[in-house]
Formats: sequence, C-alpha cells, structure tokens
Amino acid sequence: MADMKYTVQVDTKGATKNVNALGASFGSLKKIGVAAAIAAAAKAVYELGKITVDAAKRFETYNNQLRLITDGQADLDRVMTKLTQTAIANRTSMADTVELYTKLTLATDELGKSEEEVVAVTTALSQALAISGADAATTSSVIRQFGQAMASGTVRGDEFNSLVEGLGPALALMAKETGINVGTLRKMSREGELSADVMFDMLGQSKALSAAFKSQAITTEQLEVATKDAFDRALVRLDEQLKVSEKYKGVLKDITRIMDRFAETEGVLVNQDLKGVMEGVADGTFTAGNAMEELEARVKEFNRTIKQSAG
Repeated sequence: MADMKYTVQVDTKGATKNVNALGASFGSLKKIGVAAAIAAAAKAVYELGKITVDAAKRFETYNNQLRLITDGQADLDRVMTKLTQTAIANRTSMADTVELYTKLTLATDELGKSEEEVVAVTTALSQALAISGADAATTSSVIRQFGQAMASGTVRGDEFNSLVEGLGPALALMAKETGINVGTLRKMSREGELSADVMFDMLGQSKALSAAFKSQAITTEQLEVATKDAFDRALVRLDEQLKVSEKYKGVLKDITRIMDRFAETEGVLVNQDLKGVMEGVADGTFTAGNAMEELEARVKEFNRTIKQSAG
C-alpha cells in the first residue's frame, strides 16, 4: 500500500493577528478596569466628603444649642462630653439628648436646679421613653410637652395627657414608687396642683426607672442609633483633620459672593467675549442685567448670521 502523506497548513499570520487582537482587548479591559477603579475611588471620596459634611452640620446644631446654656468653648466641650456619655448610657440619640438637656436647663433655671439634677432628669426621661418603646415622633412630643411644663412651672391637663400617652408604663412605675397613682396625678394636673418641681423630682429621684431600663435588652433600633451617632463622632474627628466642612463652607461663600456680584454690581459691557463677560460678573465689573442684555444681543446676532447663510 502506497504511503499517504497529509499536509497540514497553518495560517500563522491569521493566528498571530487574532492573538494580538486578543491582547489588545485585554489591554483595553485593563484600561477600563483602571478607569473604573479610579471612578469608584472618586465616588467613594465624594461620598465620604458628603457624609462628613452632614455629620459636621449635625454637630454644629448641637454646639449652637449648647452655646445657649454654656460659658465659653471649654464649658461647651465639657458639657458635650457629658451628654455624649449620657446618650450612650441611655441608648438614645445625641440629638434628643442635647435637645432635652438644653430645654430642661433653660426651663428650670428659675427652679434653681443644678447641672447634676438636670442630667439626672435627662437620663430618667430618656430611660422612660426607652421603656415605653416611644418612636421618634412620640419622643419629640414628650420632650416638647415636658419642656413646656417645666417652663410654665405647672404640668397642666393637656401636657399631662401627652406625657401619659408617651411614657405609658414608665409613668406608672414612677407614680407607684412615690405612692401617688396616675389617676391622682391626673386630677392634680387638672386642678393646677401638679407643679414642675413635683414632676422634676419624681423623674430625677426614681430608682424604678433605672432598674426597669437595665432589665431590658438593647434593641436593634437602639443599636442603629448608637452606631449612627458613633459614626458621626468619628467623622467629626476626621473633619477636624481634613477640614472638609470648612472647605465646603468656603466654596459656598465664594459662590454666594459671585452670585451677589452678578446681581448687584454695575458696569458696562463693551466688546467683551463670553469669557470676559463672566469674569466681569465675577469681579464686579458687570451687573446681571448688563450681562443678560449682552448675551441676548449676541444670540440675536448669531441667529441673524444663520438666517443669512441659509438664504
């Protein structure tokens, strides 16, 4: 049998071309991957900057509230530290703790209550709200009504009813502890005999509230609040180093200044290009009215030129 020979022809040029194309594709993917990584990093930096500014804004609000009742920066820092510890211990938000403490301090000024007594009542009311399972709206309502009662010197019917609805079993615990039931307290409030002093002392001296609070397991919602506040505190410390919010406020001031100049300054537009127009607005040479007139004139001139070309 004759030997049979087979010849295999390989298109090396085509193979090389395909391999090169594949390599180019991987190169493109690598570039896309790098670009995507850069974009992701940029987005992460932006998001970090945004949440840092948001946290700083919240703490600015807390600081401004406490400036009403503190004497200088050192005193403010001291009270802020104490309230931070109070909020953590009571499993309540920093916002509610600062608001309640500030309102109680202002409202009880004439009652001669000490800082320690106000902190104790802040703690007791926060724990009472936790025991009752009050939501954010109820917490806000109770803080407002209690603050009003302390300011007026008497816990009247409507305010007492709001406290009963908000505090529920916690109020019953305090009443039982003092030997006065809720019904008696309600009657006293209707007759104007339930003084702010009585309610203040009932909260501040309660042992039953503290025991009931400690017996409860921490809830998921309380953990979420604690985590959010802890994250805010960490971001504020970061902001102190990076000055993110300070730079953000600087940008806002610059934008405001430019817009004010755009709207209020006076000047005349003469043979200025668009860049010159905007620079003139920025440095106060031109007014907004001047700029709009000039831009409108240039748009009309452009349309006229287009029509002539079409004709």
